[in-house]
Amino acid sequence: MTAIMKLCGVSVLAAAALTVLRGAGRNALFFVSAAAGVVILTGVIPSVAEIAGFVKNASERAGMTEYASVLLRAAGLAAVTDVTARLCRSSGDEHVASFVELAGKCEILALSLPYVSEILTLSLGLIGR
Repeated sequence: MTAIMKLCGVSVLAAAALTVLRGAGRNALFFVSAAAGVVILTGVIPSVAEIAGFVKNASERAGMTEYASVLLRAAGLAAVTDVTARLCRSSGDEHVASFVELAGKCEILALSLPYVSEILTLSLGLIGR
């Protein structure tokens, strides 16, 4: 059975468990949801590693390893932020989820600032300032 089929099976089982446990309270729902998320994310790690390897190899051939590194780190930050915010929302804490998303955006912006500065400097050089 392919990995995605296993992950879909885990998702269906988690959804069924969540349906059955709806009356058990938020704590039970949160833990089942979090456990399913961990299992699913663990199953995706080989695919993510393959994508990261491809981007790394392609960037090395193009001579752009610094940019690829920032791209991969930003994608990782975005994914972790999204999962964390969704877990916060599923446990009923919308405000914390919003702050997690804001923090993730700030981290990605801070990560990219040296390259934004480089682009601005290059642009100003091209227009003669």
